[in-house]
Amino acid sequence: MQWLTEKYLISPHLGRAILFGLLMLLPAVVLVTYRHGRPGPDQWRPLERWGTAANVLLALSVLGFAYGGSNLGSMMRTVRAGAPSVASGDATGGTSTEAVRQVPKKEFRKRVSLFYFDEAGQAGTNRAETEGAKADTSLRRTVANALYFDLGQDDFISTRFRSHSDDLQERNYQSGLGVPLALKREIARKEGSEYILSGTVGQAGGQFRLTTQLYETETGRRLASRSFKGPSLFPLVDQATRQLKRDLGLPKAHRENAADLPVTQVFTPSLEAARHYSKGAHLESMYEEFEKSARSFRKAAGADSTFALALIEGGSSLWAMGKKEKARSAFRQAKRHNYRLTKSEKYSLEAMLSRWVENDPKSALRTCERWTKLHPYDLEGWKLKGEIHESQLEYDLALGSYRRASKLSPGNKSLQKNVGRLLLSAGQVQKAVGYLSGLSSKYPEDGGVKMLLGLARWRSGQMELAEREFQGGIQADPQGLGGPDGGGSVFLAMLHEATGRFEKALDRLKEAVRSGESNRGSGYRLWRHHRLRGEIERSIALYDSMRTAGTKRPKFHRYNLGVRACEYYSGLGKEKLVQRALSDMQSLHKTFSGTIPSYQAMTHTGLAACLVAADSLDAARRHIDAADSIAKETRRPSMRKRYRIDYFRGRLYQAAGQLGKAVESYRKHLRGIGSLAIRGRPPRLQLALSQQNLGEEEEARKTYQAALRIRPAHPRVNYRYGRFLIEQGRGEKARKPLSLALDGWAPADTSFAPKRRAQVLIDSLDAKRS
Repeated sequence: MQWLTEKYLISPHLGRAILFGLLMLLPAVVLVTYRHGRPGPDQWRPLERWGTAANVLLALSVLGFAYGGSNLGSMMRTVRAGAPSVASGDATGGTSTEAVRQVPKKEFRKRVSLFYFDEAGQAGTNRAETEGAKADTSLRRTVANALYFDLGQDDFISTRFRSHSDDLQERNYQSGLGVPLALKREIARKEGSEYILSGTVGQAGGQFRLTTQLYETETGRRLASRSFKGPSLFPLVDQATRQLKRDLGLPKAHRENAADLPVTQVFTPSLEAARHYSKGAHLESMYEEFEKSARSFRKAAGADSTFALALIEGGSSLWAMGKKEKARSAFRQAKRHNYRLTKSEKYSLEAMLSRWVENDPKSALRTCERWTKLHPYDLEGWKLKGEIHESQLEYDLALGSYRRASKLSPGNKSLQKNVGRLLLSAGQVQKAVGYLSGLSSKYPEDGGVKMLLGLARWRSGQMELAEREFQGGIQADPQGLGGPDGGGSVFLAMLHEATGRFEKALDRLKEAVRSGESNRGSGYRLWRHHRLRGEIERSIALYDSMRTAGTKRPKFHRYNLGVRACEYYSGLGKEKLVQRALSDMQSLHKTFSGTIPSYQAMTHTGLAACLVAADSLDAARRHIDAADSIAKETRRPSMRKRYRIDYFRGRLYQAAGQLGKAVESYRKHLRGIGSLAIRGRPPRLQLALSQQNLGEEEEARKTYQAALRIRPAHPRVNYRYGRFLIEQGRGEKARKPLSLALDGWAPADTSFAPKRRAQVLIDSLDAKRS
């Protein structure tokens, strides 16, 4: 049976099952041969008949129990997809035909966690053999990177390499070097890896010395230690890879027939380029220092102009920095050298070209679909597919892709957090609460998980539990989430506002402003807090302060400041302030009119919002149409969400009296932001008002209640809901929301008209009661 496994890739379980079955039938064989072994006719007795039958039945039952979950057929399965022939090098074009591949079944794949190498002479190696061999940091990282891409050619091996950056950071091993075996075992278990691969490397006297060490994750036992020596590093990597496949027990027929190019063909033949690439990859994955990583990738491409991997990674870093034209140029250059990539990397490049260079996310998704069908165990394919689906606001599809990725890398915390976040975005709030509760128990020290769980509990109406999670997140990460602009303090203050604890929210925001930068997150939220409570003059003073410093702030801050000013002050007799905000938005639009489409869409949307507030509806329509066209032309629905294009189109329709279209736009906006957003008070309130004016009273009631479930003490929503109930003839039920509105507006200016109107309504209800 071993011969069948080695030559024909038949499951090794089959031989063991057959042998075990034969041994189980020995009692029947002994019984039959003892009675019927002599020549001549024999009569079968009932005991023999029933005993033999019982033995066979017992053997089948035990075999079914022992091997029922095992695959007893071929180790391979066939996958099909409509795809270009990537194997032939046509990764970005050509006729789309059905591609057929044989891939190993999941249970026969070898899962390996790869770590950076140590310096020769360390980690228990033979010091006599490695005496004098030295290795700097870049060489120790370079060997691991070269092995990763060399092993990546083999479908039988799943290698986890950069996926454990978060775990190493949490344990203060940011360098990735000198990681103890005990920690490697813990990480490998979380990643679902059966094996750990590390080793040592050094150079002395013109000779490289490379030692690979393969460990069994479960026991920590060293399975193999192999040493290689030679004048060039990359041939040693090739030797180490071939030996590793034997040590892992890959079938001989597969080893002999599978594609296995030299590592110099799928990585780089230049050691200098490899060193620069390894440095950049570490800076990007461990620290997200994109500027430094882009510099390293540029040096790598300078040392080897055909180094496609360096061009791709460099382009990704440039894209993260916002240097999109330079990134596109790097991707185009990588395309010319895609023959230097593995099949999976070719698919990755094709998807990037479609998505970022050609602005065609649908084509990128088709590429990812082929990629994940033909390479179903490729983690990066599922991650990219999920990311693109999310950018298209296709939350359910994104959730499915991230779930598959999380199964392939079960210890990847970032992927698990994405699953929880997307459950919220997809509106599966209760499932999100259950999932994130389990994740929080698994990672009790992760503040980000606690914040997500807090949002889920808030969205499900569990306010006290949400507050506990937010506080836990701040305690777990006091410098990050607990900082003045870290998100934790702001969300906790928002929760206090939502539940009517306004003074507590104000104290937290003031403390955050005192200890941090007042013109960013906490300062902006303090401005909103005073507006919320009807302290208009105080909020205007804060607005003027932030507006004065606005030119020194990021463009999105200036956009948001102007849009909010127009939206909140337009109905309060502050026309001059609205005109100032409109002038600022026109200046911002002029500044960014010739830049990238995203900035153009942002300023068009901002102008539309301010023009609606200024009652210039025709001009507002032109700008919102322009923003809409940019979002469609660039095929980026996420732009609609970020700049609230559908919301402001709804405001335009509402101002023009086209209430049916306004309702449709508001609903579209709410679908786009998903359940993750708890700041959805303005669109929900405007949706309810539009439904109310349309005569859709039941729908309006449901919308008001949905808004109040998230922010039960919000003054303006309660005031509008109280008025709605009075109009419905339900005056006594209106008393509570009107009282909550007055409580929220307790410190409001005497000139604040909504507070006066709310008081008049309460007085009228009291008069009727008396």
